[in-house]
Amino acid sequence: MLGASARCDAADDEGGVGDVQRSGFHQRLPVEKPRRFAVAPTTRLGKWAVGLAVASFVLGMGWRLMGPVGGFPMIVVALASGVVALQAIFRDGERALTVFAALVWFLMAAALLVELLIALVLTLA
Repeated sequence: MLGASARCDAADDEGGVGDVQRSGFHQRLPVEKPRRFAVAPTTRLGKWAVGLAVASFVLGMGWRLMGPVGGFPMIVVALASGVVALQAIFRDGERALTVFAALVWFLMAAALLVELLIALVLTLA
């Protein structure tokens, strides 16, 4: 009875590659699986979405210095970041985690805008 390595050598001598595969003895090289989600964006729209989200965050930090007037540019840039992030995800197939984070920032800004509008309506009523 031949061992697995002897069968492989015998199959190589005979030129029968199929014998090696049928015996179940063939080595596979380790394959590095690609990550499904990258951290940094790879598309142009994804980079824009992340850049706008960072700019919105910086503008939000200035809100404390400038008062409510300083918050308006932050909300506008955050909403623009979300729209660009949606385009990057659905149109270009972007799967970077930072683009999804920009989308979360968009949802937070949208919730803040709704809250401000409700407060304005209740104040005027």
